[in-house]
Amino acid sequence: MRLLGGLLLLIVLAAAALPFALLAPTPAVEGGASLDTLGLTRARALMREHDPRQLHDGEVRTIKVSAEEVDLVLTYLLHSLGGSSARVFLAPQTLRAAFTAQVPANPLGSFLNVELALAQTDTLPTLTRLRIGRLELPRPLAQWLVQQALSAAYTQAGLTSPGSLVRAVSFGAGSVALRYEWQSSVVTVLRNQLIPLAEQARVREFHQQLVASASRYARVVSLPDLAAPLFAFALLRAPHGDPVADNRAALLVLANYVTGKRLAMLLPDAANWPAPHRLSVRIYRREDLVQHFVNSALIAATGGEALAQTFGLGKEIDDSRGGSGFSFVDLLADKAGTRFGQGASASRDSAIAVQRFASATPSQGAWIPNPEGLRENLTEQVFKQRYGGVDGAGYRVVLGDIETRLANLPLLQ
Repeated sequence: MRLLGGLLLLIVLAAAALPFALLAPTPAVEGGASLDTLGLTRARALMREHDPRQLHDGEVRTIKVSAEEVDLVLTYLLHSLGGSSARVFLAPQTLRAAFTAQVPANPLGSFLNVELALAQTDTLPTLTRLRIGRLELPRPLAQWLVQQALSAAYTQAGLTSPGSLVRAVSFGAGSVALRYEWQSSVVTVLRNQLIPLAEQARVREFHQQLVASASRYARVVSLPDLAAPLFAFALLRAPHGDPVADNRAALLVLANYVTGKRLAMLLPDAANWPAPHRLSVRIYRREDLVQHFVNSALIAATGGEALAQTFGLGKEIDDSRGGSGFSFVDLLADKAGTRFGQGASASRDSAIAVQRFASATPSQGAWIPNPEGLRENLTEQVFKQRYGGVDGAGYRVVLGDIETRLANLPLLQ
């Protein structure tokens, strides 16, 4: 009886000590690859270049990327999921990686650090090390856990084994080569990971609110008028619901609607949902400002303010190189949307405050400051000559003007 009591005590103590071993006060990876505007543009270009959705089911493809490119894409993806960072080290037949994920602030530590190592084999790589925080998992246990996770993922995707998707992986000095057979069923699994099934019902409810809101107008509607019923619905649910999750769902359906994208690209079941009446959604008589605002708000609410700011500036840099040109007006809308999304997700109280603001249908100037006097359609050459680029004194002057305009928004008072 004493032995049983001692074992139970050990189990309780081990469970209590586990969070202390897993969490740390400092990150193992600080920053990772640079996600400045050039880094962001390059990451997006790499993802477009290697996007497997261009392939047909059963088509085999080999891609080869450098350690720097792996770092860059992983950092981009992890930032979009909550501000995490990664670093990858490649050597002949070996890959080592370190990841840091930021968790809500608590006395035990605000960072979850993970280190792993993979060794090349004749088939698929094998895990040789897995360390989570200060806890080093025994190799057999780590390999078993990874195998179970992979088996579950492949079963969900309708695949028989890892070999039915990934044919071979090889590690070189500074590069990795991946040979795979594309199966589109993997996309469905990834979609369900991005938006858990429990959250899909929430998105559907806000989609229904959008359908009802759009039906009230003929051809043109302002963003405040279209969005008001969605956030009023969220406000009604706030006392017994999750206002942050509701705000994210509202922004998701708004972003897909104003950009003309289909929710079915993220949620296959949405293909069977009623389609909303198509409208031109505007602020200051412009659709593009609405798109900038809502997209930045969604990124800030789901991926963090830093990513939203960098994404908006990166797009303007892209446009100056052959698109519509650099626009301080678009940048104003991006920054206004970022602050809206940040407020919509910062805390329960902040989320409810945003719902009260948005459901009251204030004027367009309460959402985005009047852009009068801000320049746009600037080529890269003109932008650098007149403003010195994104590091120039002229650019910082205009940026200060934009920040002053934003500081006067009612939502930020």
